[in-house]
Amino acid sequence: MRVILHAGFHKTGTTTVQQGLRQNRAALKPHLRVLLRPALVAACEAARGYSASGDALDLALFQYEIAQLAEGWDATDPRPLLLASEDLAGHMPGRHGLKDYRAAPGLMRGLAEAVAAVLPGVEMAFYFSIRAAQPWLASCHAQHLAASRMTLDAGDYAARYGASADLDGMVDRISAAVAPWPVHRATLEASGNRALGPLDP
Repeated sequence: MRVILHAGFHKTGTTTVQQGLRQNRAALKPHLRVLLRPALVAACEAARGYSASGDALDLALFQYEIAQLAEGWDATDPRPLLLASEDLAGHMPGRHGLKDYRAAPGLMRGLAEAVAAVLPGVEMAFYFSIRAAQPWLASCHAQHLAASRMTLDAGDYAARYGASADLDGMVDRISAAVAPWPVHRATLEASGNRALGPLDP
């Protein structure tokens, strides 16, 4: 069985990917099983909880929720299974005082271990979309202004959270955490006009 995970990052075209998957679900169904956030709510909330707390018990809860999902997957179905939600990488930096996606490597490793425990011999691949630093920081800042009580202006936000924009470096850390499972990355700038963004070949 093959499991593909597109777990982020926020503001890098993930919504475009999910909309494309949703709109093309019927055409994709013979070839691909798709799980989007409505089917992943408990796992996403557990991932966000661990990213905020860093507590080992919250990581164990996340692994439990992933294992519960995996137990419902039909390993005899030849179609790959795609999970797509940026919240599986935890909270967006700027929430709960988080300065980056530091929880993401542990979350991805925990997810891989939980799936492999339920489905021995599973093949997994991880996909992350990334984006140039300045437009990414500006987009995150706009999202925070719209969804929270953040009062920082764009310049102060970029100064405080600038290190979080090293998404390429974070993918390197995730790659090391989940090895030997492969991790792929694509820039929003190179894939933004494709129907499925970074997942579109």
